Amino acid sequence: MDANLKIARAKTQLVLKHPFFGSIAMGLNFVETDKVPTMATDGRSILWNRAFVDSLDKDHVMGVIAHEVMHVALKHM
Repeated sequence: MDANLKIARAKTQLVLKHPFFGSIAMGLNFVETDKVPTMATDGRSILWNRAFVDSLDKDHVMGVIAHEVMHVALKHM
């Protein structure tokens, strides 16, 4: 599955299964970059690496996005 599609589906599943995380995720920009090895956030965007997302299954992508969302929610940028 394409990494962009994995990200999109993970965000949708977060909205449906975990609305707290999903609602915050939907308010963030998702930016593909090779400047981070995994995922990261600056509080406005979630930066993600294609190779990293490709290495994960859909549930793990959802979990990592939720992890990054918690950095935003708790202001731990």
